[in-house]
Amino acid sequence: MAANQIQTGRVQLAQARRNRVYVAGPMSGMPGHNFPAFNAAADALRAQGWHVENPAEHGEVAGATWADYMHCDVAMLASCSAIHLLPGWSKSRGATLEAYIAAALGMQFQYAEGAEPALPTAVHEAVAGVLLELRRALAKFPTWPTDPLHAIAVVNEEVGELNKELLQLTYEPHKVKPEGVHTEAVQSAAMTLRFLASMGRYEFRECVQHSQAVAIGGGAL
Repeated sequence: MAANQIQTGRVQLAQARRNRVYVAGPMSGMPGHNFPAFNAAADALRAQGWHVENPAEHGEVAGATWADYMHCDVAMLASCSAIHLLPGWSKSRGATLEAYIAAALGMQFQYAEGAEPALPTAVHEAVAGVLLELRRALAKFPTWPTDPLHAIAVVNEEVGELNKELLQLTYEPHKVKPEGVHTEAVQSAAMTLRFLASMGRYEFRECVQHSQAVAIGGGAL
């Protein structure tokens, strides 16, 4: 078996992935599934000496779902050392996932003309940290307020802790460490995700109000 041939279920060393590139970009909703752009990119890369994994080459498969295609395409991606992104990839659910996997695997990023750049590795690392904190919070506090005002109060409580850490780091640096700011920022982001994740479950109700002047005795303010 050739060194660069995919071996399902077998571990590949870096040498086997060298000079292999995967083409990623939008397909769903595009004219002709955007296959011409994929094929043009694959032809150009092969002319440069790359072994190209082009998901457009499997074409349309009768009965295949999005998940079916992704199972195949992620396996193709994993056999490569580089990913080549086409314009519009960041608006594609599949290509975004592929780029995320490529970044996590430390793959080389290439861009077709007009393709938007990927987010920095630091952003992916920050998101991973927030998701880890979100899982911890969900395990510890599995319920969440259905009243959006109570829900945003939870978010604001975390943001308040972040403000406190920043203020102390500025004016009383002997009391806190920069790591505390990072921790509070991650927790604030995780609570914000919880707030967003429940947007379809909130009960938005008109708030009952009263005359404050009457409530405090009707005196002049």
